[in-house]
Parts: sequence; structure tokens; C-alpha cells
Amino acid sequence: MNKSIISALLLIIALLIVFTFSLCKKDDGILTAEAKIYDSGSVALDGCDWFLRVDSTKEFHAVNLTNEFKENALKVIIRYRLLDTKFVCGWGKGLTEIQLIDIKRKDSQLIKKDATIVDMGPITADGCGWKVKIDTTYYHPTKLPDAYKKADLKVKVSYNLLDSKFQCGIAANLKYNQIFLKTIENR
Repeated sequence: MNKSIISALLLIIALLIVFTFSLCKKDDGILTAEAKIYDSGSVALDGCDWFLRVDSTKEFHAVNLTNEFKENALKVIIRYRLLDTKFVCGWGKGLTEIQLIDIKRKDSQLIKKDATIVDMGPITADGCGWKVKIDTTYYHPTKLPDAYKKADLKVKVSYNLLDSKFQCGIAANLKYNQIFLKTIENR
């Protein structure tokens, strides 16, 4: 083979590699969880101010917790991003800081409906992933258990509608309202 053909093939391979990696969505580091909010007292008096407890064990300081959610033992659903910083408080204890992306009272507007699980193709291949179809509307669940990742599966769900949207499809720029699934079971 002559050098121009080899150069052309190498260029095509390089372009294919770049194109393939551009289709892959990066993990944006956003997590979803149920949490409780607590007031541990003033930092000046060795407290840790307001903090969120996730999974009964992990405690975080939210850098952007607003006053409307500063209620002791308030149950919430949060979407958040872990930060690389610590909030130093009470006898040198350091709480990992988080940035809240979305927060809702846990049981506000809990909706129960029949639904269908829909596979809209792999996100890494420009698809939109697993969706929950309720009536005629498609929603993006923040976390769908693997046992329910079956196309056209009929289920019963209870969920909270979140304020955030899930964007997919590079060319289509599609956006779906996100839901937090409280319960899901086969119909």
C-alpha cells in the first residue's frame, strides 16, 4: 500500500475514534437520594449548623440549602453533586459539602399510577435510555432498578415529580421531566 492510502486510513480511524467518544455521555456526578434535614446547632457553639443525612449514615453540608427547607427532621428527595470541600464544624468534625441540584419534600405530591417501562435505546449511542410511560407522557426515572429494565413491562409506581429535566439525544436535544420512584411493582 502506498503512503497516501495508509495516511487516509489512519485519518479515517482517528475520526471514527473521535466521533465514537463524542457520542458517549460523561457521568455528570449527579446523585439522587432520600435524606433528612437536621439542625445540629450553631457552629459558634460547636454545632454543625444544618446538615442532610442520607441512608441513615452519611452526613453532608449543603452549600445552597435555602430557608424553606430548614426544618428539623424534614424528609426530602435531593439531587446533588459531591464537592471536594469539607465544612469544618463542632470539635473539628468535617462534613463533606454538596451542591443541591434539586430538592423536594419527600411526600409532597406523591403520585400513584399504572405505567409501562419503555426502552428508548442506549444513552451512549444517542438514545434516551429507560423511560416510564404514564398515560401518554414519558418520564425519566432518576433510578430504575435493574429488575424492571424490561421493554413494555407493565408496572404500578408511586413517584414524586422533580423540577429537573433529563436531556438526551445529541441531534434531537430531547428533554424529559424527571421522577423519583418511591415504589415500583409488577402489575
